[in-house]
Order: sequence, then C-alpha cells, then structure tokens
Amino acid sequence: YMRRVLCIWGLLLVSALMFGQVKVVEKSAKRVPSWLGLSETGYIITSGESETLDEAKAHCLANIRQSIISSVAVNLTSVETYHEVADMSGKSSDINRKYQSDIEAIAASLPYISNIHIDKAEIYWRKLYDKKGRTYRYEVHAKYPFSSLEREMLIAEFKAQEQEQYNKFLALKDDYSSDFTEVEFIDRAISELHALRKYFIDAKRQNEVDALVSNYRRLYKAISIVPYSERLGEIIYYLELDGRRVTYSKKPTAKSEFATNIQVRAIEESLYKITYRYDYCLPEDENTIEVTLKFNSGTAKNTFYFDPK
Repeated sequence: YMRRVLCIWGLLLVSALMFGQVKVVEKSAKRVPSWLGLSETGYIITSGESETLDEAKAHCLANIRQSIISSVAVNLTSVETYHEVADMSGKSSDINRKYQSDIEAIAASLPYISNIHIDKAEIYWRKLYDKKGRTYRYEVHAKYPFSSLEREMLIAEFKAQEQEQYNKFLALKDDYSSDFTEVEFIDRAISELHALRKYFIDAKRQNEVDALVSNYRRLYKAISIVPYSERLGEIIYYLELDGRRVTYSKKPTAKSEFATNIQVRAIEESLYKITYRYDYCLPEDENTIEVTLKFNSGTAKNTFYFDPK
C-alpha cells in the first residue's frame, strides 16, 4: 500500500514539475537515490514534507515509527492469542482491526520505539518552490533500516511487557488471600487493578480483573466494628476482617441524639477510642452512639448503647 501511494505521489510530483508549476531550488544530492518510491526488504522507505526541513524530517520520523508499530501489531494480531471468537453477526474483521489498534497503542510505549531516530536513516531532500502559490516547501525521503530480526526483538519486548503486566495481576490475586492489616491495602489493590483493566486488550484478562475487583470490594462489606471495652463516657472498639484486626486512616462519623462532645481517635494495638459527655442523658431515653465508617465501596456501622445512671 505504501509503495503504491509513494509511486502515485511521485508521478504527481513529476507531472507538476513538467508543467513548470514547481521548481527544485535546492537538494541534498545531485542524483535521486535508486530506492526513492520503492520498497526494499529490511528497510522502511517513507517520505514527508513541510515548510521547514526539520518539520519534514519529523513527519518522516513519525511515519517510520508508525510503520514499525504497525508491523509489530500485524504480526501479533496474526499469530498470538489476542483474538476472540467472532460473534454471530460475523464481525471478525472488526475484532481484528480493534486488536491491531490496541496493540499499536501498547507498542508505541515500548522503549525501542522512543529510540528510533531520523539520524539512523538515509535521507534525501529537496527544497521546492511553487510558482503559482509563491511558497517554498521541503520534501524529505527516508530509508530506515529495520530487519526481520529487529522486528522479532521488538515483538519479544512487547510480550515481555505483557507478561510483566499480567504478573502484577497475579501478585494482586495472591495478595487477596494475604493477612494484610490495613484497609488502604484494598484501596490500592483496586486502583492498580483498574489500571491493569485499561491496559489489557483481551476479554479474558479483563474478565479476570473484573472478578478480582469484585472480590476485593466484597472485603469492604466484610469489615465490622467490634466493641472491645465500654464504660460510661468511653467506648473502645476495633475493626475486624476475617477474624483479624485491621486499621483505616479515615475517620468515622459518630452521632448521638443525647450524648455530646463525641470524639473518636486511634489508640494503641489497632484500637479506637470514643469519648463523649452524657450530662443531658436521661435513663429513660434511648441513649446510643452510632458509629459509621465509609469505605470506597461499602459501609461499616455499629450502634453502641450506654446507661447514664
């Protein structure tokens, strides 16, 4: 496709030059290179143009990078397990295009791509003057070396990054069963899983992430506020998850219809102390303090009763 575009573009340019509309006023070499407008094994041949030479080279560089990224994506889409079974409406070509696009987005972030520089290419440029428009522009052609071995190395780099990301998921899966003692651990795990969900392009891994996120969210609902000791004016409690104490840095809300000056603070050994005044509490009233702790998903509550006598 690229070869055909370049050939057509070259013919149009030659036609324009023949009619004298465009004049070559400067060029990098006396002779036009033999590779101009062709394709050659082991190389990427492309072109770009702009009002300045540097901008035209930048366009060439962008084309080179995109060609390499597309080459990797086409190979991975063809031979790897990123395919899903096409639905009954027969949209397998759409699925392939989506995978290729997604793979290109990931491949673009690989270190190899950022190390592609125009200096590695053989360059031929011309400065053109358009008589009709009275404007100048630069036309740059580039021949960049990119062997099949380099492509395979880039594919291997892509796969290594993919495995690294999946290993992060597996670690979070193992951590789910660990005896962590901070509720913030759940927050961080879910945040990391959301990032992995965006990274993964196949439904299989996305579904695995979704299932693990659901499991982590269920942990919030399993946290309970458990009384440790109580005496008039003071309540001590702890948070429990699967039979062990856990802590949470966010402060709970504590409210009461009759008690005043209610304060909650963390103390030693993963305990929390509620202090309150009961000056205006009467024995016949329903004297309670309701403690509510909101998590990112779910809420823990407990109502403590006290007798002001």
